[in-house]
Amino acid sequence: MFAFTVTTETDSTFTVHEATPITSTEALEFNAKISPDGAMVAFLRIAETGEGNRALWVKDIATDEEQLIVDGNVLEFDWSTEADALAFTIFSNKSEQIQTVNLNTLNIYNSIACFVNEKRISSMHWGRDNNIYTLTKENGLVSLMAINLNSGKKSKIKDFDETFVPYEINFHKVQNKLALAGFDQDGVSKIFSLSLSSDVEALSEIIALNKNRYFLAWHPNGEAMVISDGRLLSKVWMDGSSSRINYDSYDFVQHPQFTPSGDQILFSLAKIDTDIEQMSLTSNDQVTKLVNSNTVDREPSLSPDKSKLAFISQRKGFPQVYVLDLNTQEIQLVYENKERLLGVSRPVWNASNNRLGFSNYDFPIIISAENDKYSVKQLTAPHGVLVDFYPNNEKVLTLARKSNQLSTIDLATEKTLNQRTLNASNAIVDADGQVCFVQANKLQCFQNDTEFEVLDLQGHVLSWVKIGTELLFTLQADEGNSLVVVDLKSKSIKTEYGIPGFVTKVTAIKDGKIIYESQNKQKDIVLLKS
Repeated sequence: MFAFTVTTETDSTFTVHEATPITSTEALEFNAKISPDGAMVAFLRIAETGEGNRALWVKDIATDEEQLIVDGNVLEFDWSTEADALAFTIFSNKSEQIQTVNLNTLNIYNSIACFVNEKRISSMHWGRDNNIYTLTKENGLVSLMAINLNSGKKSKIKDFDETFVPYEINFHKVQNKLALAGFDQDGVSKIFSLSLSSDVEALSEIIALNKNRYFLAWHPNGEAMVISDGRLLSKVWMDGSSSRINYDSYDFVQHPQFTPSGDQILFSLAKIDTDIEQMSLTSNDQVTKLVNSNTVDREPSLSPDKSKLAFISQRKGFPQVYVLDLNTQEIQLVYENKERLLGVSRPVWNASNNRLGFSNYDFPIIISAENDKYSVKQLTAPHGVLVDFYPNNEKVLTLARKSNQLSTIDLATEKTLNQRTLNASNAIVDADGQVCFVQANKLQCFQNDTEFEVLDLQGHVLSWVKIGTELLFTLQADEGNSLVVVDLKSKSIKTEYGIPGFVTKVTAIKDGKIIYESQNKQKDIVLLKS
């Protein structure tokens, strides 16, 4: 994901003179965090071979010596204030559990606390009071949580409403304060600070940015921070001023942070090439590329008449929506994304093949087609991600990621006609206007606002999409991956196919071929020196 920050002037207080790779192996190395003393960097590594587990490693910056700390599927981690231990989380017993590891003995202390009902949604930070700080979401409500590593007690510091919903935090270990990045009610990213040394839970606004999401980290002096929108780096001061850092990249810049000296910036650099391919259901050897721009081409969506394929491409350095005519092979840009925002969701077609719907972050966008000419309309309010059209009328279904609110929106008036909380990542509308979703590997639907199960899927649901009058489920089971085709009217299985293990998201079937995404990733850790 690429975009531009709101700043234009180059930062004169941090001028990059050298970019040095800290890691450069064939494995995926990411989420790097510098130790408080600046001597070591901890990071996650996914081996080129194996099951894709995120192992936790530590590297001595001066000697280049590496040490495997946790050989498991680590989700998140942070350093202790003394740099002699790491707190980390893993998924076990149907919950995310917090553990610690002593770096001198490598002894692991298990199950200090766990997230059961609430879900962790941000990075976590180990405070000087031996508390872990993170953001959690439960029943659509986002909270700032403290978890004590001695007692395992969880305490809510602050709940947030729709006026400001944070998505990321960063902790200054010396000054005992947090920076919080989040969206306001208009969908604009803002950064606030919060002192943990005071009993007053008041947020202090630092800067209003744009509608992109941001990574952020404090400068050691606590008077500034580094932020990234995924491509460019900027420095922000507490008075709200900001300026660009002279490092440009067409790759994804993740988790930037200052070293303790303040004259270097460490971050993870992700290089991703995603293509859209098709493969015969009867022969794994018959693979062809439908879309290949040597960058990210993703989220293909086949029209109900199977004549066109809409998809998102970042060939210009930021996400745009294109339509491929499968008969002529002509590709047409239908959504330019002039603001260069990063949050473009998967496009979906209406039943008549003449409309596309998606959102840029929570702002729904409707693309209307007439005689191969496309017009764009963006709704004025952040209703959520547009996930489907209702049949034969001017209504759409949206799902707000911030609040888990599933809403029916009238396109003519933008009024909300119906709203309910849904703890699922996607939903669709069937031919009768009934809303269906997947939860715990079961297809469920609403009938008179009551949830009921309609189909138990035998296997773990990796992905699922609606194409015309069918639902396509990509399932993972012990015997391998499979594609299950479900009739949307009867909610019954029509057919099932075995598919290769590398195919984790089938997005369409056309002429006996599946359409899916293939991906090549490189992730390394880079150090910028001023």
